[in-house]
Amino acid sequence: MHPSDSPPRDVVDIVITGYKKSLGSIKPLTLVSLPVVLFSAITMGWLYPDANSMSDQAAKTFSEAMQQLQLMIPMMGLSILSSLLTYYVSTFVLLQFFRDLYQGEIQEDVYTYLRPTPKAGGIFGIAFFVFLATLLSIVLIALGLILLILPGLALLCGFLALLARICLVNHIYISEPEVGFIDAFGKSWTLTQGYFWRTVGLLCLMLLAQFFLSIPLYIVSVVMGLLAVVVQMFSGAFPMALLYVPLFALTYWLSLAVTSPGAISTLQGYYLDLKARQTQRSVT
Repeated sequence: MHPSDSPPRDVVDIVITGYKKSLGSIKPLTLVSLPVVLFSAITMGWLYPDANSMSDQAAKTFSEAMQQLQLMIPMMGLSILSSLLTYYVSTFVLLQFFRDLYQGEIQEDVYTYLRPTPKAGGIFGIAFFVFLATLLSIVLIALGLILLILPGLALLCGFLALLARICLVNHIYISEPEVGFIDAFGKSWTLTQGYFWRTVGLLCLMLLAQFFLSIPLYIVSVVMGLLAVVVQMFSGAFPMALLYVPLFALTYWLSLAVTSPGAISTLQGYYLDLKARQTQRSVT
């Protein structure tokens, strides 16, 4: 039986199942995210200390400013590349992985999921549209709050409602081969119709689960800051990259193999649940 043909489930059950599937897949998720984890950790681990030292040393002459700019450009380029690769894995790769996991058809070679397909570009297209909508909403909400508090709050609630209605865009786009990334917005809107509060409840439970799973990330961030201070106090010549690379690797691994998969897995389960409900409604 196809997952979308299974009986509708309770929201709590969907969230619990989603995170169980995610945590039970840490080994393959670690393998598939390893190349990006290593690249990002090494890149950011080497750049982070240099960027901090440059920000602490203000350029006194034009030539010094140009030298700093020449150093900053490749740093920014590598940082952007790292961010794009991380986003690629945390969305496109994980969406494909959990689509197959719920269907019971995981690829034997997990690195297959890293290969781009024609749908890969659409993921960035969806992110671009969501970014534009978010930017516009922020401007409108700010104007509403400046002019009067109630319009701003109304716009904020409207934006959150919009996010709830389009929360399944990525999952529809990846799971339905014939759907384009623009059409996926309309499909998500239709699929969540009549289930607004149910969707909000699921997203709230997800946020709670993500909060607890993110605690190790916060701990690592605090440790990074404390160790940096201690090392600089006692040994200014210590190569900070040796400290930051493993800490960044742990951070990226926690994000790509633990926290992000939980949310993707849960929403994939919710997508299949709404598809089952849609099928049940059409039959009755």
